[in-house]
Formats: sequence, C-alpha cells, structure tokens
Amino acid sequence: AQLENGDMIQVVTYRPRTMNEQTAELPPVSPRLLEQRRLWLAGCQTQSARTGLLAFFERHGGLPKEDGENAAAVEQPAGPSQFVPSAESLELVIRSSLVANPENPTCRLVVRCIDKDGLLADVARVIAERSFSVVKYSGGPLAVPSGESAPPLDAPRWFEMSYDIALPRCNPTDAAGVRDAVERVSNLAEALDALQFVAWFSFQ
Repeated sequence: AQLENGDMIQVVTYRPRTMNEQTAELPPVSPRLLEQRRLWLAGCQTQSARTGLLAFFERHGGLPKEDGENAAAVEQPAGPSQFVPSAESLELVIRSSLVANPENPTCRLVVRCIDKDGLLADVARVIAERSFSVVKYSGGPLAVPSGESAPPLDAPRWFEMSYDIALPRCNPTDAAGVRDAVERVSNLAEALDALQFVAWFSFQ
C-alpha cells in the first residue's frame, strides 16, 4: 500500500544505547536480540542483508549457538524489547484512528515470523485472549525480492500477517478512554513479544 499525505507510520530502528566512538566499544546486547538476529540471518535472501547481519555478530562476539547458548557471554539490559512500542507511539496511532474513523476505529498490526505449523492459530489466540476483534486479515509468505534468487529449499520461510483490529470507541479528547486503549494494546504487544517465533511486529 502506498503512503498518502497525512498517513502516520512507526519506524523501528536499532542502535546500542551508548557507544564509545573512539574505541568502538559496544555495550552488551540481550540473548533474545542475538537469537532474533540469528533467525534473520537464516532467512535473509540478499547478500547485502547477510553481510550486514554478519557484521553485527562480529561486533557482538560471534553467532549464538542454535541450542540457545550464546557464543559469547552477554548481559540482559533493563527495559522492554525494542519491538514493544512506547506508550507515546501507541497513543499517536490510537488517536489518529479515533479521529479518522470514530464509529469503528481500528489499527493495523503487522507481524513477521519464521513460518511454522500452527502459526496463525498461535497469533490469533494471543489477539483473542486480549479481547481484540479482528476486522480484516491478510497474510502469506514473503516474496523473494525482484532480481534475487530463491533461497535453498531447506532454508526457513518467512511469513507476514496483517490484522486490522478493532479499538475501543471513545472520544479522542477523552484522556481516560485513550489511556485505557493504550494499555490494552500495550499488553497485546508484550504478549506478541513473548512469542519466540515472532521476529518483528508493528502497530500502524
């Protein structure tokens, strides 16, 4: 879908919180982040993406082992996952939806995962357990970029799901109502972040 004037999006980027530019010393990263990057490396389909991921691991002590033990000791930093949006970001998404469609406000949840049996059921269960209704769904395997060769048959396959989920109706100026909606969506984000097969997600 093409962006139109006035559309609001969320851009997720990663950079270590601190860096000594003179000595290139990087702070430790979490085991979860290393494991997510390992899954990305297994599924990436371009040489430039693979080169960038290998450079990331080189800076952070090497590839983690597949049994979950890291090749280098790392520490778990305080704070939420980089994929869980801030309350401010969610409030912006929710308020814009309430203004655009006050009678039936929705937000779009996009989830990217390594394909596996039961994938759709697992994500749908998490959404339903948080009392959200799905208004519209689309999804399928991520296509190979134009000009790139197909990955080996035994390589992990990537799957993307897009859900339009109904938000609680309230006036966008109702601070308590918006705050309640933000809390509910934040709880959903934390539940999605806990799913090990989820590589990335975003609320739009």
